[in-house]
Amino acid sequence: MPSNVQALLSQPAVQQLLAGAGGVPFQHTNGTADFTTPATAKISYWHQAEHFGIGIDAAWTKWDVFKQLRVDYDNPAQPATVEPFDWRNTWFVAVGADWYVNNRLTLRGGVAIDTTPTHVATRDPRVPDSTRQLLGVGIGYQATDHWRLDASYAHVFVNDAHISNVKSSTGDTISGSYDDYGNLLALEVQYSF
Repeated sequence: MPSNVQALLSQPAVQQLLAGAGGVPFQHTNGTADFTTPATAKISYWHQAEHFGIGIDAAWTKWDVFKQLRVDYDNPAQPATVEPFDWRNTWFVAVGADWYVNNRLTLRGGVAIDTTPTHVATRDPRVPDSTRQLLGVGIGYQATDHWRLDASYAHVFVNDAHISNVKSSTGDTISGSYDDYGNLLALEVQYSF
């Protein structure tokens, strides 16, 4: 708290007014926030043949339970902080395949879409999320009976995350868009005995 605000709040007349309100707000205090984790449901299918494998994965997440984040403070004079989120339910769907070139070499590929729980009216700069599309490729090599090497690369394409919401505490409007993407690289070495 700035020193001039502290000086104002320490004036006897102001302290009498604040005592009637339960004390001095905006002091160091503990706080709590309840959060309900979302339910999820998932289904997967994999078909294995001699020279290839193909699979599909679908998941649904019940994000609509995340309406707001409310922080209640131990200091009775400190008003609660409430941020609206109003997230919506999401789907993730992926399709992938393996091609067994021979008994040592496997090539892999897949695509996926992951919808966002956020939307323009309540999207926040701290979570500039939008629907994502993923494209991945990989390779597996059985070097010996005991050693296996796997490597993969995925690129994440993210739709422009537009934002336009009013901050309730100040009445200011935040407007704009975010351009996100991601690159994922994985390497695994496995030893079996």
